[in-house]
Amino acid sequence: LKSAISPLPANLGQLHALEALVLEEVLRIRELPETLGQLQRLRIFSLKSSWIDFLPQSLPHLTSLTSLSLDIPRPEVLPENVGQLSRLQNFKLDAPSVTGLPGSIILATALQELSLDRLRNVTALPEQFGQLTSLEVLRLADISQLTHLPESLGQLAKLRVLTLLRCEQLQQLPDSLVLLFSLERLDVDLCERLGALPDAMGDGLQGLTELRLVHCKALAHLSPSFSGLSSLETLEIQHAESLTGSLPEGLCSLGNLRKLELASIPHLPSLPALALTLTRLMVSNCKGITQLPEAIGRLGALEELRISNLDGLKCFPKALLALPRLRHLVVKECGGLKALLGDEEAEGAEGDVGSSQTADAVLPSLQLPSLVLPSLQLPSLVLPSLVLPSLVLPSLVLPSLVLPSLVLPSLVLPSLQLPSLVLPSLQLPSLVLPSLQLPSLVLPSLQLPSLVLPSPQQPSLASLVMTDLPFKALGPSLGHLPSLQSLALMHMPALLSLPDSISHLSRLQELHLSSSKAMEALPGAVGHLSGLIRLYLADLESLCALPESIGQLNSLKYLEISSCSKLYQLPKSFPELPKLQSCVFYDLNILFIPEDFWKLSSLKSLFLVKLHCLRCLPESFSQLPRLEQLKISHCYWLDKLPPCLRDMPSLPGFLIQKCPLLSTARSMIVYGSAYVGDGEAREELLDRWEERCWQVAEEGDSDDEGDGREELGGVMSSEHDEFEEEEEFEEEWDEEDEGSEEWDEEDEGEADEEDEEEAEECQEEEGSDGEEWEGVVELRGRREEGEGREGMLGSERGEQGEGRIA
Repeated sequence: LKSAISPLPANLGQLHALEALVLEEVLRIRELPETLGQLQRLRIFSLKSSWIDFLPQSLPHLTSLTSLSLDIPRPEVLPENVGQLSRLQNFKLDAPSVTGLPGSIILATALQELSLDRLRNVTALPEQFGQLTSLEVLRLADISQLTHLPESLGQLAKLRVLTLLRCEQLQQLPDSLVLLFSLERLDVDLCERLGALPDAMGDGLQGLTELRLVHCKALAHLSPSFSGLSSLETLEIQHAESLTGSLPEGLCSLGNLRKLELASIPHLPSLPALALTLTRLMVSNCKGITQLPEAIGRLGALEELRISNLDGLKCFPKALLALPRLRHLVVKECGGLKALLGDEEAEGAEGDVGSSQTADAVLPSLQLPSLVLPSLQLPSLVLPSLVLPSLVLPSLVLPSLVLPSLVLPSLVLPSLQLPSLVLPSLQLPSLVLPSLQLPSLVLPSLQLPSLVLPSPQQPSLASLVMTDLPFKALGPSLGHLPSLQSLALMHMPALLSLPDSISHLSRLQELHLSSSKAMEALPGAVGHLSGLIRLYLADLESLCALPESIGQLNSLKYLEISSCSKLYQLPKSFPELPKLQSCVFYDLNILFIPEDFWKLSSLKSLFLVKLHCLRCLPESFSQLPRLEQLKISHCYWLDKLPPCLRDMPSLPGFLIQKCPLLSTARSMIVYGSAYVGDGEAREELLDRWEERCWQVAEEGDSDDEGDGREELGGVMSSEHDEFEEEEEFEEEWDEEDEGSEEWDEEDEGEADEEDEEEAEECQEEEGSDGEEWEGVVELRGRREEGEGREGMLGSERGEQGEGRIA
């Protein structure tokens, strides 16, 4: 109901069939009638008003009410008998002036969801709060004076979700919290004085799947009982400035943990042992972390790793590349990082690999009373940490054992007995046992005549993003990512070049390079990226040239080059890109477009924007067979267009904007870049404008801003999704080019004198009032009999106060 209702009718209660009543921001209603309680079928009641001072005492008489939402900042008390709403299941209360909850609320035993927001004068909840035995969701938000929760909270046996948000005075949670066996999600955010969680938390909350501790600045430690949260899948700890020491070591035993996010924990010295089930790991702004543990290489299920703002981090563990399921790696703002994936350490250390990896093998108690190895071949056996305190092999026969590449990084066999093991033909080309413990294994008669374990999976990393890193170069390990599909290197000002090993990335589909101001050239190996579909080059101030091999990118469809001020020409092989569909050149100093540009047979969209040195387009430009979109903007020295441009069969329209040297109407033709709305208005405007547009195009005349132009703009609507990006570009250009719209008299003098005379004659004939239209609209294609008009029309709105050549 809108604000025109004032007041509500007193006979409101006679609407006996009413089931839902929603009153939101009804400014003139100061009170509700007592007859409200007569609406016996009302199930949903929502009230949001800043003017109501009192609620009717008949509110509890709504016996069918199941959902009640009250957003009322002025009332100080609620009806005392609100608990009589025996069917109420969902209650949301936002009442900053209320001083306390009525005690009868504990009688609403059917209540399932309760949300209490902005109860800023409430200091405590009813002690019998636990009698709401049906409650499943409890949200307490912005209750700034709440200091504690009642112990009876533990009686909420069905509670699944508990959210505590901006309870600034809350210092501790009740010990009875551990009795909430059905609790699945605990979200604590902006409770800045909360100093600790219950010590026995892990002993009771066996069903907890998600735990968020965010902006709990006073939280000093986490209980070791965390290891008992056996169902936990998501753990987020952010902005815990007082948390000291390491996280509980028991995190590694959480067998269901999938996501771990640690952010802004300045005193965290290192990462704890991590659960092998992790699929997402995010660590940011933890200043005390100087290295990632080597054990991260054991996270076989890890799919996403995000590292940011770790200034003390020096390098990545080498085992990171061996993670079989890692798909996304993001590294941002790690100023101390010297190498990625162990590239620096790999140099000059290859010759010592064997000795360093086998030095950790320990065999304190090995007994081999009867070992027969007639044909044993171990060309590449690596045992970095093998412990065999008590291994007994009384009768082991290995007539033909082949282990070309056996890796046992951490094998523990305290008591292994193999009285009769026969392995006539065992092949283990790549066996990895990160932590195997066999305290008592007895195999009296085991025969494995032909056991073959396949070779290890290649690294599956699909997305790599590196931002704000001090690297001058990337090591060859970049080429050892055969599954990489997307590579983004952004804001790396010291990066000089890409490694030649990038040519090995046969599956790379997207390459994004931006803000690498020291990069002067791309390696020729870029041309070997046979699967590359998208290439973005932006803000590469030192880039002087593109490699000729770029013409070998047979899969490239989308190309964008922007703000490369030293790039003066395109490579000769550029027109040889067979699948290029979209091309954007923005803020460049290229001098010319290649004459054989027409060879880009698949090109559909072309944007030429802020090409500061471009004087003309090649004559062959009009031979592009599939060009559908063309935008030329802010090319201030462009003074010539191909004469047959408007006759291109595939081009329904093009837009020219702020190219002042294209001064004649014929040069400033703008074809349709938007459809006109359907219906009679569309047909009428098209009929009105078609004759005028053709006359302008034929006579070379210009028109002033008229009423018809305003009407046309009122019904224009874009139906091309492809032009949404164009509009975003236009806004950006207008913002960045404020100073380029005014041209001094010297620039105006460079225009052709004949154009000036023509413009003056047009102004005299048409009675121009000084407002100049920058472009001329021309419709292409005539309507055939019996067919609807589907022509495209584009116009550029005239801008007042702009000095430009007539």
